[in-house]
Amino acid sequence: MTSIDVMIPITSTLRLWTGNIDELAKKVGELTRLTGQPEAEAPTIRLVRDYVQRGLLGPMVRTGKELIFNHDNLVRFLATRTLLQNGWTLHMIALHLSQTSMQDIEHLIPTLEGTIPPGILDDRPEDTSRLQTRPSSTSLRLAAARATNKTGLRRAMRNLHLPAEGPATDEVMFVRFTDWFQVLIRSERISSITPEEAQELGKAVTITLLNLASKMESNSCSKQIVRNQQDWETIRCRFPNASDYRRFRSEYFFDPTAKLRKTGVPLEGVLRRPTQSSGARWKIFESIANGMSVEEVFQLAQAYPGAELDADVFIALHKGFLKLVESARLPGTAT
Repeated sequence: MTSIDVMIPITSTLRLWTGNIDELAKKVGELTRLTGQPEAEAPTIRLVRDYVQRGLLGPMVRTGKELIFNHDNLVRFLATRTLLQNGWTLHMIALHLSQTSMQDIEHLIPTLEGTIPPGILDDRPEDTSRLQTRPSSTSLRLAAARATNKTGLRRAMRNLHLPAEGPATDEVMFVRFTDWFQVLIRSERISSITPEEAQELGKAVTITLLNLASKMESNSCSKQIVRNQQDWETIRCRFPNASDYRRFRSEYFFDPTAKLRKTGVPLEGVLRRPTQSSGARWKIFESIANGMSVEEVFQLAQAYPGAELDADVFIALHKGFLKLVESARLPGTAT
């Protein structure tokens, strides 16, 4: 067997690869060093398990108690490393990979540059017309933009009670004014819109937003505020289950400035330890510190999809993990 001196995409040489968690870690380290990063070390088993828990590696096969990884899992691991090196967060990466085809994910994988020692890779491709180049920072920025826009579009379609995929992209133009205000417009209608129609649309949007804001303020004023532990204990019997937080929010809300104090109940006693990537609430509870306000806990929750105002505080209070302290008191004083 002889060496070759061309740039070969890693992914096209390992279509039939499989291995356990140790073999995956070893293969990732080996390939990373071959792609121009000699200082890179093989990932630890703990890191691989963390990626599995976050859903970064996609579906795997389980044989008894052992996980068996394949080519696609290997590709997603290498793509995750590439994106991390370009400033992406793990949350952004998981979101992007979940909405991207395997073919597009493969484009993020660096190529093998220079001479490849014999025996390192099997099934060397004969067709050199598909050779790739190392992903540029521009392509990574475009990938980030595509992921962000795709997420925004899906959210807008859900808000309009339409299928998540929505109409074909060549029929709809997506306009995002801010992260919280997005508009979908029929593409063929754009060219025929008149100045008068545009002005009327602007007025209609303004009036609608003001009406909504007024309604929200009115609803907030009609709710009762829960300021301290005594207030909470008074109404707690009305909500027998920790899952009643939505019904709670229809009648009450917590004082955003009220402070919280841990009771000493261990986290394992109030939540089931997560085994998959769905452990957002566990991570939120784990990050809560004595003296945090209700508002600060909600800010923690907003780092995860599906955050709901007062939900985590309600559950923590209901399960006895936290106590509510009035904002005027120091955390640690009696309630």
